[in-house]
Amino acid sequence: PWLDLLSLSVKQWRAFRSSSDPSHLRQLARRGIPASVRGAAWCLLLDLPHEGLSESLAYDLASRGGDLGVTIDTTICEEGIRTLRMAAERTAELERLLTAVVTRDPTVGLARSLYFLAGFLLASNISEARSFAILGKLSRDYRLDCILLRRESSAGELAEMLSRLDWMVARQLPELHAHLRSVGVSVPLVAGAWFSSLFAESLPTDIVARVWDIFIEAGPGTTAAGSGCWDIVFRISLALLHLAAGPI
Repeated sequence: PWLDLLSLSVKQWRAFRSSSDPSHLRQLARRGIPASVRGAAWCLLLDLPHEGLSESLAYDLASRGGDLGVTIDTTICEEGIRTLRMAAERTAELERLLTAVVTRDPTVGLARSLYFLAGFLLASNISEARSFAILGKLSRDYRLDCILLRRESSAGELAEMLSRLDWMVARQLPELHAHLRSVGVSVPLVAGAWFSSLFAESLPTDIVARVWDIFIEAGPGTTAAGSGCWDIVFRISLALLHLAAGPI
């Protein structure tokens, strides 16, 4: 099915999406997008051009870093490479992609999570230019900017999401919540990396890829539980905590 969808023109794809039953694409995404076409399928779901020529040109310019003096934290970069099981020689790719993202939008900070978000895309065998386009779209339309932008309101929005998750755990998993508090650990401390890296820092890449299939297909939404893509993050976080509660 994905090969058939990828063969559509932009006009045909938009007509298909506006006229078809939304549950059809949702079911396809939940079954998992084949790794061989995942990058192209994500671009399709994000309504990005198939080849992204304009993004490729933008990436080529941005990856040069301009005069912004972008400084890569090599320690976090190397940690990301190891965690994502990427070949060490791909460090240069990750550094170029990070430089491009920050050059395109100087309000984006080189937060730890960005290393893992960018690294995960490259580890999924998605080209640098296409990864650049995907990160830009997620930031603009999927509210990933609330994690990446260097502004006080962004940090507050992430803190609000984690506080909401804490409230949900207290109601649904009171024993786990009480146990974590008794050992001086908070739910936001446990789940912070899940939200900030969309699980890329914490779960195996094949599982993260399946999460992103569902997250991207769900479409833009607010950062509230029960709203679009971020509802997926809340649901998976609760599922992981349910699993953790078992042995307690």
